[in-house]
Amino acid sequence: MELQSPTRVPQLFLEFFWHHIARLALLLPVEEAAALSMLCRHTNSTLHEERWDLGKSYFEIAERIRYGMCGERINVQKASFVYIRAARLHYPGAVGKCWMLGLDGRDVDPDKALQAYLAAAEAPFFDRNAMFQLGRLYYLGEGDTAQDLKLSFEYTLQASERGHPVAQFNLGRLFFHGTPDHERDYKKAVFWYKKSADQGYGYAQHNLALCLQEGQGCEEDLQTAARYLKMAAKQGPDQRNAMNLLAYVYHNGEGVEQSYEEAFHWWMEAAKAGDVKAQCKVGDCYQAGHGVESNNIEMARWYRQARQQDPSFFALVPIRVALLAGHLPALEALEAAGESEGGPSAQST
Repeated sequence: MELQSPTRVPQLFLEFFWHHIARLALLLPVEEAAALSMLCRHTNSTLHEERWDLGKSYFEIAERIRYGMCGERINVQKASFVYIRAARLHYPGAVGKCWMLGLDGRDVDPDKALQAYLAAAEAPFFDRNAMFQLGRLYYLGEGDTAQDLKLSFEYTLQASERGHPVAQFNLGRLFFHGTPDHERDYKKAVFWYKKSADQGYGYAQHNLALCLQEGQGCEEDLQTAARYLKMAAKQGPDQRNAMNLLAYVYHNGEGVEQSYEEAFHWWMEAAKAGDVKAQCKVGDCYQAGHGVESNNIEMARWYRQARQQDPSFFALVPIRVALLAGHLPALEALEAAGESEGGPSAQST
């Protein structure tokens, strides 16, 4: 809803204003938060309207935290807390999420979630997050909701046009792979990937980089691809695919100055995040002395970690199997003597 005043305030400013009021209000109990919201508006607004404005902002914050949007780190537990705060202010989008996840004493009920999302997607809210959730529900066909790919596409498109970064990413994937109702269109895929990537969504940054590397839907641009990969990789463990690919970029000097040190750094980050390919590459770097001093004990440590995580993948390269067999006894002897430090067990979190 709009702020009633002699001077019309742009909607974008209002959304920015309420977002930051919600950030502050998260530090307060629910009733104090509602009181704060009333202080920030004109006296002729109703209590329900005040609660809805604050609830909508809570819902936006929770979605950002849940999906890692707009620079937020993914934190499911924190997002659940904020969903509950929004639902207790009777905001329908958040009520739907609580029904979907079984939060705040509710049983999981996709059908009740659907009705709540529908209410939030229409007037007076036109909530892009609810539109995004409707797109997911109709795509998956959960509960008594029949799968409807046409409705899923329409809601995903509406959310994308309203700037929802995950919806934009999903729309890009739909165009990249094609659907029964929409032919594959790499240019449209790149368009929506870039919309999402420029809002800081790491998975879109990764996919856009792949398109730029291959010249799919755009001109090949290795420098820009490397830039988007680095943006994604800096977002932390959830972006280990981007870390791994960025390491290859530095190792081969594709769009960046070649650097074994940078390659080792990003393979190590991905390895700590649990990427088995990166664990193998860290072992390779220790064996060859690329970007780090050669160390057969550390090589064996990371090869062993990769083998434990995915034996069949590790076995694909016989030389790694042979190197591990040759140096594992020395590693185990060091560990048995209590002289070993570092490695996967100490470095991974």
